[in-house]
Amino acid sequence: KIKEKGMRFGLWIEPEMANFDSELIRSHPEYVAVDVETDPYLSRHQVPLDFANPEVVDTVYSMLEKLLSSYPIEYVKWDHNRLLDDCYSGYLGEGRQGEFYHANILGYYRLAKMLTERFPNVHFQGCSSGGGRFDLGTLFYFPEIWTSDENDPVQRLFIQYGTSFAYPPCVMGAHVNDSLVTGYKTKAEVAFFGSYGFELDPKKIADSEVAEIKNVNEIFKKYHDNVVIGGDFYRLTSPFDGKAFAVNAVSKDKSTAIALYVNLLKRTRQRTYLKLKGLEPSAIYRCDFCGTVMCGEYFMNVGVNLSEMMEEFKSYFIILEKV
Repeated sequence: KIKEKGMRFGLWIEPEMANFDSELIRSHPEYVAVDVETDPYLSRHQVPLDFANPEVVDTVYSMLEKLLSSYPIEYVKWDHNRLLDDCYSGYLGEGRQGEFYHANILGYYRLAKMLTERFPNVHFQGCSSGGGRFDLGTLFYFPEIWTSDENDPVQRLFIQYGTSFAYPPCVMGAHVNDSLVTGYKTKAEVAFFGSYGFELDPKKIADSEVAEIKNVNEIFKKYHDNVVIGGDFYRLTSPFDGKAFAVNAVSKDKSTAIALYVNLLKRTRQRTYLKLKGLEPSAIYRCDFCGTVMCGEYFMNVGVNLSEMMEEFKSYFIILEKV
C-alpha cells in the first residue's frame, strides 16, 4: 500500500538489544552481554547482545538478512540506543573482560559490513544516542547518522552547530517535525543544513504550513546537493554565545551561497550585519534577501543587512548567486 502511493518502505531496528522474554534469548541465554546471575541492569526491559561473540553477530545477521530479503524494504534506521554498561561477555570468559568494549564494536562493524554488502541499495541510517555510535567507523558503512531525538528546532541549532566541528552537514540526519517552538519555515531551514527530511503527519499540517515547507522544498531541490552536500560549510555565529545562530554554505565553484541566521534574543530591535564566508572576492553576487548586487568582498566584509524588528527565534534564509 505504501508503494502504491509512490512512497518507499522503511524499517526502524535495534538489533544490538533483546529482552529475556524473547525467542532468541530463551533459546540462547548465553548471547546476552550481561552476567545473568547478578540481577543485571535493564533498560526498557532490555539488555545488550554480546557482539564480541562472532556467533551472536552471525545469528543477528541471518535474522536481518531474511527480513530484508523477504520484504521490499529500502530504508533502515539502526538505532544503536543502548548504553553499554554493566557488561559481561560469557564468550570472552574470565581474564578477558577488558577486551569487551573493543571486541563488541568490532562485531558491530562486521555486522554493518555484511548487511551493507548484501544490500547495497538499502539506505542505512545510523542512530547514536546512548550507544554513542556517531563515529567514523559507522560512517564507513552508513552515509548518514541521526544526530539526536531532540527535535526542538532551537535545540537543534546547538546540536548541529556542535556536530559540525567533527562532521559535515551531509551526514547529519535532520528533519522537519511538528515541534511547536517555531513555525515550519524555521524548522525546514534548520533541517536544510543537514540531510533534510520529514518526521510528521502531513494530514495534520495547515495549508499555510504546507506552503512554508514547499517554499523550502523548492530551494532544497535546486541547491541542496550542490551547495550543502557538495559545497563548503562555514560557521558564522555560535548559538552558544546566546545571541544568534548563523552558518553559510558555498558551492565548490563559488557560484552560489546559502546562509541561515536565527535570532536567539528576546530583544527585538537590533542592528545586525551578517558577514558571509567563502565567496569569490571579485565576483558579483545578487542577494535574494535584500536585492543588493555587490562583489563577494562586500558581502564578506560588510555583510547582509538584517537590521529590523527581530522576533525571538525568527530565521532568515539568504541566497546569493553570481550574476
